[in-house]
This record gives sequence, C-alpha cells and structure tokens, in this order.
Amino acid sequence: MVILSKQDILRLVERGRLGVEPFDSNLVKENGIDLRMGKEIARFTGDPQQPYRKEQSSIFTLRPHETILFATLEYIRLPEDLMAFIQLRSTFARLGCTIPPTVVDAGFEGCLTVQFRNGPLPLTLQSGTPVLHLILATLSRPTVPYKRPYAGKRGIVLPTYPP
Repeated sequence: MVILSKQDILRLVERGRLGVEPFDSNLVKENGIDLRMGKEIARFTGDPQQPYRKEQSSIFTLRPHETILFATLEYIRLPEDLMAFIQLRSTFARLGCTIPPTVVDAGFEGCLTVQFRNGPLPLTLQSGTPVLHLILATLSRPTVPYKRPYAGKRGIVLPTYPP
C-alpha cells in the first residue's frame, strides 16, 4: 500500500481516474483531500424506532457530546485500485470531536456519510467547512468495485436498524 501525495492526487483527478465533485484544488493537501460538510445532518435521537432525524440547513449547532451523521459536500468516485481512510481534521480533534475509524472501499462512488461525535463544548458547524481528511492509498492490484447499498448516493444514507 502506498499513500498518494498531492501531486499523485492532482494527476489522477486531471486524468479523470479519481472523481471529486465539486473539485477545489485548494483542498488537496500534502497527502490527501479535505472534504467539506454538506447541507444535511441526521441527529441521533436514541429512539430505536427512528434512531436519526434529518435536518437541512447551512448552519448547525451541536450540543456537547451529541452524535450526528453528515454527508460530504463532495461526491467521490474511486477507481478499483484505490481505497481511502477518512480522518477528522485536527482542528476538530483538538476540540474533543471524534469520528470512528472509517474506510472507503475501492471502486466506491457517492457522497460519504460519516458519524461525528461532538466534544464537550457546544459547536456550530457551517456547510462547506472542511471537516474531514481523505487519505488515498493504492491496492496491490485492482479489486471488485464496491456495489453495496451506500454506492451512488447523494446526501445522508441512514443505517438500517436493527442491522
């Protein structure tokens, strides 16, 4: 596995092998791409009958330790020989926020839905804010592309409950 550099990422986007829409070259960093929060969240309700409640806005205020799902503004298209790890940008980690370990399978296409847990302070998030960092890595050989339920979606994809 090799983690891609800024130059590798820009070259793949330019050649059309890696899709990121909308694409902003300023979000490509030394070893990954910053991804922005979209205009929709789903707040965890704690109700087994309806565990999440969706909301649309350009600004969201989160309570301390609140758990939400959000979809990235960017629609991603990975080729069959590229996978990715999603990390929280350090600015948010320093505020006590967390996301679970998250992998994007090779061949995935769609907006990414990510669980986000707020830290100990109220936090206001604005749509378009870079919250995540996508680290891209090559596979030893191409694999069968991801074609499961989350593929090709825009906006938040809620989990099936119970799983």
